[in-house]
Amino acid sequence: MTLTDALRKLQRTERIRSAWLPGMRWRWLVPSNNRFRWYRVNDRYEPPHVEPESWDLSDPATVGCLLDLLREARGQEELRPAPETIEGRRMWLVPGMSVGQDTEGQAIAAALIALAGAS
Repeated sequence: MTLTDALRKLQRTERIRSAWLPGMRWRWLVPSNNRFRWYRVNDRYEPPHVEPESWDLSDPATVGCLLDLLREARGQEELRPAPETIEGRRMWLVPGMSVGQDTEGQAIAAALIALAGAS
């Protein structure tokens, strides 16, 4: 399951209010020139189709929006991923989930995917 699939499923099952929030950054392949272009979601424009690797998980606004959606889906307003060192490797972990990733954005995305898979 991709992050986009997970967000859409969580929205369909009413665990989150929207599959994406204004400010999230994503890229799209522009057919006319076959190049990727970055966009931000706003109130009037939602991405028509977002490929699995298209969300910018290093963008602070996107990470913040995904964290807000994760908190909403889990019903925990104070939820916060934290870095930990596991077997000499720094990993980001989401409390209550066995999801460790290299970055905070990746950990939040993996947690959302895991939640949608469990729904």
